[in-house]
Amino acid sequence: MREGDYIIPSGFEDGTGIAVPPELMTAEEYTRVVGRSWEDSNNFLEKLVNCAVGLNMKDVAVFLEKTERKNRELEALLEQLEMQTLDMETYRQKISEFEEIMNHKNSKHELEKSTFNN
Repeated sequence: MREGDYIIPSGFEDGTGIAVPPELMTAEEYTRVVGRSWEDSNNFLEKLVNCAVGLNMKDVAVFLEKTERKNRELEALLEQLEMQTLDMETYRQKISEFEEIMNHKNSKHELEKSTFNN
């Protein structure tokens, strides 16, 4: 546990908590924050720690900002992929049209060739 980690209930209904680093917090975990650690500990077992009780709303705002930024990046990427898909569909259509023209020309050429040979 590091100073600044969030403390959330362990889920064992025994008054113990779990330390979660800020960068690993999820939206659901923010709804369960009990406090924030004021000290570091290398002890992986239960330990009493000093912590600030409650949640600073600025922390939630920072989380929301990061989430919104990531969402905008994903939306931009999705838009690029959609454009590439449209481009690919256009190329598929052009290839299909080209194949039809070539098949028609080949059929016409074969017909002319057979007529010429007879």
